[in-house]
Amino acid sequence: MFWIIIIACLIAWIFLFLPSLIYLTTTWKNCFTNLMYRFNLDAIKLYLIKYFPSETLPDDSALKGFFEKKIMSRYGRCHYVFPLTLLIVISGIAMLLVAISVIGWLGMRADYKPLPPIAISALLGAFMWTAFDQITRFRTGDFTSHDVYICSYRFLITVPMGFSFAATVQDSVGIPLAFFLGTFPANTLTTFGRRFVTKKMDIGDQDAKDKGELEQIQGINKLEAERFKEEDITNILQLAYMDPIDMTLRTNYDFNYVIDCMSQALLWLYLDKNINVDKLRALGLRGAYEARVLQGMLMSSDAAQKQMAENNITELAKVLGVDEKAFRTTLIQVADDPYTKFICNIWS
Repeated sequence: MFWIIIIACLIAWIFLFLPSLIYLTTTWKNCFTNLMYRFNLDAIKLYLIKYFPSETLPDDSALKGFFEKKIMSRYGRCHYVFPLTLLIVISGIAMLLVAISVIGWLGMRADYKPLPPIAISALLGAFMWTAFDQITRFRTGDFTSHDVYICSYRFLITVPMGFSFAATVQDSVGIPLAFFLGTFPANTLTTFGRRFVTKKMDIGDQDAKDKGELEQIQGINKLEAERFKEEDITNILQLAYMDPIDMTLRTNYDFNYVIDCMSQALLWLYLDKNINVDKLRALGLRGAYEARVLQGMLMSSDAAQKQMAENNITELAKVLGVDEKAFRTTLIQVADDPYTKFICNIWS
């Protein structure tokens, strides 16, 4: 029985961080390779000039290697080493304490002093949440170094949180409460704690309830808006001019999705916020990319294509309720925005 407990805790410990290791050796490598494949030499130059203006670019033969090295230094697997090591150490200590406590409770070793049941219950709850979070992220490919740090943080706060909440209820409820609290995400526990203190001290809750600005973009719902907020992107302006590679690797969103959000945000900046954008989408104007395509059609030597664009602009101006000439000026500004040119180059 002694060795069964030891082996079970050892397997559980390995199971906890195994998804991260497999992700870094498979999914992460594939995602990085596919992202780098999207950038030709022109796109690389545009990207480096815009987001690394102080860098001296090498000649074309060495440019791609320079670009990959630059991205790898900022987002490479080396950034996972410390948080993953921290998770392995902290979870290892936690499972060791669980094993010692179980062996002590069963009386197998008189020299093993078990921890209080509430502490072990809280640790097992944290283990349950962390294991579930790791498996879920492995399935969706949504791993970042920050997420691994959160798992370690989850273990660190679980025991004091368990004791704190257990002290507010009867003793018979304290142990299961500590476990079930441990199964909640770290941000949920923080919310619980804040609400508890708010209620006890009669402090007004200052959490914002209004719909966020980012949710006005097609494809960004509350969940996606909160994910962008975690990366300090809270408004349309920030979204329009963010670094797409940085945001792709920090959020694990698909690169096409990030570029599309940027394209919509760029167009939104030039339009009145009260405009019904759904009507514009129906007429083919969904984002800055489409604005540049429309501008290109206006300058086309193909008479039929040019006439099609002219008709489209007339209808768009009616929907916007603005002068057609004024709308043409806006269209030129959107199409000639440096970030619109960058998006079009990447997308094509």
